[in-house]
Amino acid sequence: MITYQENNNLAFPQWLAKRKDSLGASETSIVAYGSPYSSNLELFYDKLGASRPNVNNIRTYIGKKSENIVDQFWPYYEEGNDDSIWINSNNGKKLKECVNRNLTARNSKYPHLTSTTDRNILPVGIYAGKGEGSLEYKNTQSFVLKSYLPHLPPGHLFQCCTQMMVEELTHSELFYFIDNRTYQLYCFTRKQFKPMEQKILDITTPFWENVIKGRPIYNAIYEAKRMNNHKRAAELERELAQLEPPAQNSKGYLDYINKSYKDRVLTTSAIPGTNDQYLIAKKYQELAAKIDKLELQKQGLEIDLKNMLKEHHVLDFGAKGKVTWYTYESRRVFKNKVL
Repeated sequence: MITYQENNNLAFPQWLAKRKDSLGASETSIVAYGSPYSSNLELFYDKLGASRPNVNNIRTYIGKKSENIVDQFWPYYEEGNDDSIWINSNNGKKLKECVNRNLTARNSKYPHLTSTTDRNILPVGIYAGKGEGSLEYKNTQSFVLKSYLPHLPPGHLFQCCTQMMVEELTHSELFYFIDNRTYQLYCFTRKQFKPMEQKILDITTPFWENVIKGRPIYNAIYEAKRMNNHKRAAELERELAQLEPPAQNSKGYLDYINKSYKDRVLTTSAIPGTNDQYLIAKKYQELAAKIDKLELQKQGLEIDLKNMLKEHHVLDFGAKGKVTWYTYESRRVFKNKVL
């Protein structure tokens, strides 16, 4: 059974609090492999009740505000042809339609997952007779997409897959508004994502089970600290640590442990290290030394190239690419674009 939460009736603090009761479609990929900005560990403590930093910024603000603008483009867009928007619009050729219901869906088959689509595709136009689908808008920049192959962030695929699962939809669209000037459309079917569905469940189900187990422990830690019972708090923290998700090799994970572990109750005793742990520490030391050496070499080469350019802006190698050092907003930006 699918139930819906009316988000228009919720104040922002209420909506934010309700997000802790499930994993949203955009969060499943964080549990799976993290991101540069967050991690499964940060999400784990968020769902336990810890406060997270405000994720709103100018990019998220622009993304939200631009949805109403993109609404005017998407119905006329034919894949791979930006000009199709104005041509079809001028000719009154609307290919498809969507609706913004602002609902959060929950499915009794997957009680720990929820879906809040940007829009729902209606079964009209090219989708006549095909049922509703999910539609996700992404206002992004080309350099972000280029860091993935094939210019498609896997987190967005997880999001579309989860939306189709929870709302039992047969199809989904991912519509990119890139650099505020061009578009890219990806169309998916639920059948394509069947293997991903199982992966999502295999990873998120035990994660959520540990969240449920961890909540009373987390609350007990807070109470122990309030009563200045630091010994009990340390015992509970060790117990809670057993429920933490596995470490992720991501910037988001490292950033989180750097800022969060300082708040834990620390003991003064040392722990004996094993030979395997020694080898990890030694490998880290060796890699750090290599990186320092490479950074020094890189710095020297950058100095050489900039001295070659001096007052010029481009070192042109023809078909082999170029090195540029352009002035931009009162500073010179250096880029090495050789092939």
